[in-house]
Amino acid sequence: MPTKMRLRMRNVIETVNGLFGRGFSNIKEADMLTKQIRKQIEGHFFNYMEYFSLYNEKVPDIIESGLTARYDCVGSRGSIRGNPTETKAIRLDELDRERCWATVVLNTFNAFRFKSEYDIMVDLYIKRRNRKEIFCDGLLESTFYRWRDRWLTCAYEWAKELKLI
Repeated sequence: MPTKMRLRMRNVIETVNGLFGRGFSNIKEADMLTKQIRKQIEGHFFNYMEYFSLYNEKVPDIIESGLTARYDCVGSRGSIRGNPTETKAIRLDELDRERCWATVVLNTFNAFRFKSEYDIMVDLYIKRRNRKEIFCDGLLESTFYRWRDRWLTCAYEWAKELKLI
């Protein structure tokens, strides 16, 4: 009996290797979409509009700040940086992460734009409808979670591409 079970498992693994071109030993934990990463990505989906508008408000403020000369800060005394261009670049670089997450969300939405699940994405993340309301519209719960896994996997791939994760 154990021999038959081992042969059956070996056949399953060979089939999976043939279909996907790699074995289970090649899957790394870093390539897996963990619960923590899912929550992080979904947080960016839910807060996409706020982050995007905040980024668009902050960038002009940073660029336009310090256009008037401040003669009291010439020579970088104490903790004040002497180069205002450098200060702006550092502040813009800190905001760049928010812009990259907005790009991840936007690219994910665009990837599913002409598919039936796009309307569910908009209802859930943009219109902020409750999941129970979406299920009441006739969508099966299993279908919803399968679609959500596809969205989050796509977003995860974009986040890896932009070196956010």
